[in-house]
Amino acid sequence: NPGDIIINGVAIGAISLDNTKTVEENLLIALEEINKQTANTGVTARLGANKDRIILGNESGMTFSVSGMHSSLLGITNGVYSGQADSTNGIFSLLDSYAEKVGGFLQESVISSIDTGLRSDVTNLTKSIQKVLDRLNAKYDVMAAQFSAYNAIISRYESSFSSVQALIDQASAKQS
Repeated sequence: NPGDIIINGVAIGAISLDNTKTVEENLLIALEEINKQTANTGVTARLGANKDRIILGNESGMTFSVSGMHSSLLGITNGVYSGQADSTNGIFSLLDSYAEKVGGFLQESVISSIDTGLRSDVTNLTKSIQKVLDRLNAKYDVMAAQFSAYNAIISRYESSFSSVQALIDQASAKQS
């Protein structure tokens, strides 16, 4: 019912959950109703990582309040929430701080070293590919010369056989 969930003093419209639907499907219904009121509440809703609860937030950094009799059914706890940003250091910032602690490396020198190594690898691979192509071309040239020689030998055998065939044909014509 309207008023079962109130965000920043705005009653969210009726949310009709369905017992035949999955938890995620029902949460998506509630999420849609909450997000319809974003312009009035300043709060947006999204599914949690396990898709078993709704997570509220706002981009303005302002505090917001949640109240209502059935908010807990959606995994939302009533209360006032600080709008402060929550961030976590990622893998690259952790690697950077580790590199600074271990050897006092600057980010530029690490990246420069990686760049130099990668460029060297590309140069070496290009040279390696060229060597392989040169060997393949040389083998192709040798095989082409061999096939040409075999073709000449086969032509001589065919011409020799054609004269033998002519003699065989004459001999069989005389016997008939």
